Amino acid sequence: MKFLAFLVIFVSCSANSAYVFNSDGNVNDVPVTVNLSINDAGKVTGHYFYKRIGKPIGLVGTLKEKDLKLFTTKESGINEKFVGYASILDNQIVQIKGKWQGRLGPDTSLSGKKVDAHLKATSLNIFEDKTITCHEMRSVPEIVFADDADIDLGSGYRGFTDIEDCRESLANISFLENLNRIATNIRSEKYIQGCTGTIYYAHYRYFKFSLQTAGFWPPIINVKAKASPKIFSFKKNATFDYLYHWSLESPYNYRLYTLLLKEINQSIPRLTQHYMENFNYSAPFAKESAENAIMLFVDWAAGTYSENNGDYSFSSKNSLIKLKITEKTTLPELKSLFKQLDSDEHIEQILRASLVLGIPKNFIQYIINNGGSQFLNSGNESLLTLTLDHPEILVYLINAGAKVDLKTLLEKHHCITLFNLTMLKPYKLYYRKEPISTISINQPVNYPV
Repeated sequence: MKFLAFLVIFVSCSANSAYVFNSDGNVNDVPVTVNLSINDAGKVTGHYFYKRIGKPIGLVGTLKEKDLKLFTTKESGINEKFVGYASILDNQIVQIKGKWQGRLGPDTSLSGKKVDAHLKATSLNIFEDKTITCHEMRSVPEIVFADDADIDLGSGYRGFTDIEDCRESLANISFLENLNRIATNIRSEKYIQGCTGTIYYAHYRYFKFSLQTAGFWPPIINVKAKASPKIFSFKKNATFDYLYHWSLESPYNYRLYTLLLKEINQSIPRLTQHYMENFNYSAPFAKESAENAIMLFVDWAAGTYSENNGDYSFSSKNSLIKLKITEKTTLPELKSLFKQLDSDEHIEQILRASLVLGIPKNFIQYIINNGGSQFLNSGNESLLTLTLDHPEILVYLINAGAKVDLKTLLEKHHCITLFNLTMLKPYKLYYRKEPISTISINQPVNYPV
């Protein structure tokens, strides 16, 4: 089985032809010449032949919009056919891609197998000027966003290929603005001279180009997802696990995480409708495309945590234990989880996660009474900072022994200013001799700074 490797294309000036193809290429390293002509009605005629033989093999076919079909003529005595598409830019065919079936050339045996045929125009290279325009992306997205596209986004301050910003990019669709902003906020990657390096700019260019891809050519996103479905699904689940794990580090993180989930749930149906209206996709295919495209934002938020040797899972039991704590966890479930613990470290993780989630006071009491008390004043940051949204838990922890004047590693905070974010009332709690239980949580404590 052989197929044409190269196709050189020239635009015809003939009144009878919309396109003329003249090619000097190879079939499995054997030199061939290809000549094709397409008239305004889309009728294809031509031939190809091996130079050492010189006997032409006739070709006929049709071109309807981008759909191309080629067949060998009966006179050639060879039964071959090609089914695929032609990528056309400014009235020139840049490439032909599809499946070639049959016996290719006089040196091969008859076969019914189909082979991939990817025929590029050697005289027309849209990447040569190192600039990709919106016009090119609209005309031949299957070339611009292909895996073998000659695009170099670089690894530092600037890329070697300039990509024009287009309205079709998901970055410029209004209903995805909030999702983009939240994901970028969670990632929190900024260029800091002498610290992060200029690779920050490269990260953003690759992300932005992926949004262009999903805006112009959603199928390529689906193809990558389907290429390794188990790995894709595993990585997808692990990414959300990681983000949930990250969210339990602080109330601020958890608020961002819940906002992210809210925007994802709102964005998928909107993007599904967008794909149906602009690409004429069926509802199931549009939804699949939308879900895969939204994962670009999720991956951007999560950063590069999962690139460690392709291991997208959490290897530590500590992390897995932490993931079992949710807002819906019941007290019996918590008690059952405690029976599985084999390390005090797990108790600390459960305690901190529970405080971030605002789990009821009786949960916190159970944790404190079953080994959690040893962590009231441990770690790099006071547990009290995790209770800003829950005054009742704040007072309970202080009465249980959590120090208000606990110093951080920087040893510069002799006090902690706490805010009831729900009621927007500041509570300045300072180290004092009288019992903290005498302080009313409904009124701020007015002590001078």
